[in-house]
Amino acid sequence: MDSTSKELKAFTGEWYCIDKSENGKETPVTLIIRTKKNGTIEGTGIDPTGDFGVMVGHFQADKLVLSRFDGQSLSLVVAKLDGEGLQAAVSTSPRSQFTISGARKGVTLPDPTKVAKINPGLRFSFNDLQGKTVNFPSEEFKGKVVIVNVMGTWCHNCHDETPFLLELYAKYHSKGLEIVSLCFEAQETEEQDLKAIARYKNSRKIPYTMLYAGKLEDGAPAKKITGIENFGGYPTNIFVARNGKIEATHTGFWGPATGEKHTQIKKEFEDTINQLLSK
Repeated sequence: MDSTSKELKAFTGEWYCIDKSENGKETPVTLIIRTKKNGTIEGTGIDPTGDFGVMVGHFQADKLVLSRFDGQSLSLVVAKLDGEGLQAAVSTSPRSQFTISGARKGVTLPDPTKVAKINPGLRFSFNDLQGKTVNFPSEEFKGKVVIVNVMGTWCHNCHDETPFLLELYAKYHSKGLEIVSLCFEAQETEEQDLKAIARYKNSRKIPYTMLYAGKLEDGAPAKKITGIENFGGYPTNIFVARNGKIEATHTGFWGPATGEKHTQIKKEFEDTINQLLSK
């Protein structure tokens, strides 16, 4: 076994890390590193709002570099072993750089179904792309199972989630499922925000409702959506039963880069929908 193979073996697997911010807040991050059959090094990081996407790796001296750029967002991880642990510098746009440290055992991610706190009486009123005001609750959603999808077209975890939402809509809409996306956007003007949503909707041929919820600002969902007390990040999905009761929430989305976790989250979503449609 050559030195590179030994180094790769030492890195491969899951690392349970902590991102410690300047204000003392600690955020768990799971770093996953694996090797494909063709020898390609892949990896991703998972935090409470989702993952960093599929990252491709290579060695620079004793450091493992993982990177990803999809034309809109950049993810970069530069990791180095530190005894039995790992240290890594991480950069994910639009977030600034931060450092994580971890070990083979440690703090795990929070339960994504318990991050957001939604009080009874969920309400919102936003315009669609034609300027029509859509209210919730309303006759439009009465007797339906509704997924309220809080997202943004800038969010790559939302990009990973949309194809799955399209699958769910195609499969369950005729049985009573509705999906409504509330878009918080990051362009300079409202006009640009609306164009970004229109491009997103048209390019993906999204048939369900997408509403402009306003600017991407700290605390915006809790300020603009009645009932949200604690908002954990984008995307957040709120599952509403036919009787209007909030039955479940899910913060973040584990995309294809996360492997088994991606399969797990898809099953959890579908199980929840089937349960609510059967009532």
